[in-house]
Amino acid sequence: MSDNNLIKNGFGLSGFTLKIVALITMIIDHTGAVLFPGIEEFRIIGRIAFPIYVFLVVEGVFHTSNIKRYLIRLLVFAAISEIPFNLMVSNSIFNIHFQNVFFTLAIGVAMMWAMNVIAEKYMNPMLSTFCLLIALVVAWFAKVDYAAYGIALVYLFYCYRYQRIIACVGMAVASVVFGGIQWLAILSIPFILLYNGERGRVYLSGKWLKYSFYGLYPIHIMVLVLIRMILK
Repeated sequence: MSDNNLIKNGFGLSGFTLKIVALITMIIDHTGAVLFPGIEEFRIIGRIAFPIYVFLVVEGVFHTSNIKRYLIRLLVFAAISEIPFNLMVSNSIFNIHFQNVFFTLAIGVAMMWAMNVIAEKYMNPMLSTFCLLIALVVAWFAKVDYAAYGIALVYLFYCYRYQRIIACVGMAVASVVFGGIQWLAILSIPFILLYNGERGRVYLSGKWLKYSFYGLYPIHIMVLVLIRMILK
């Protein structure tokens, strides 16, 4: 039995619930980073968000009918989010030294897309490893948020989609290696393991829901930046 069959029949957490958990913990994380940098508890709670977002993006790749459109959507929101992100991390409109997490996820999706094509055409695992190496190099030189760590998580959740416990153990190891308080990303593991594979109850139509979750990233960052400007 795969790990993905351990939670089913209405039990566990739906994809919608996981998105809410990731969204709330991300906002808490960024609130701490922007408004309360001296209070580490905000950042600790925030470690939950990124692994869940990566997990959901990988699930999205498996469920999307058009991976190219999925990738383009991530790149569009990456472009939209870049100025708010730059203002948050460096108080400047332009910052070539650090790019927002949408770019990280887009590189991950491009890697999975390439691995899908290779799996279908060549059935060569070494070529899949080459895709991983290329993605790691791109993430490193592009200076995207979470860099190689983020790509490694995409790779783990993609390759071990049906062995979720293994993927989570790998994620925990990668988080420790990444350093700092990122090891507390292990707090996301119970949420990921409780995912039941269901979309869950939604209160908006599919497109509105989809774009609202994407759009809340730059919007909440801009709100926090404006609050910081007002308080200074």
